Amino acid sequence: MSKGSVAVVGAGPAYFILADHAPEVCRSGVPLTYSGYKIWKVPAGGTFDLRNRPANGYYLRSVNAGVIDANPY
Repeated sequence: MSKGSVAVVGAGPAYFILADHAPEVCRSGVPLTYSGYKIWKVPAGGTFDLRNRPANGYYLRSVNAGVIDANPY
């Protein structure tokens, strides 16, 4: 395995989340609004390269006023 790669151990998948831009709303006492963060689901036994994240294979989720748009799993 290369430097920066991780392996998923255990029976279930692991989720890697990338919030690569600023949220639309992030203030104390105000519900979060953050559009389009990326999630990669990696199955048990799979690997993920933290240094060179894949350019595909992820799905997007958003939170609007503290409510997530869909099941993140």
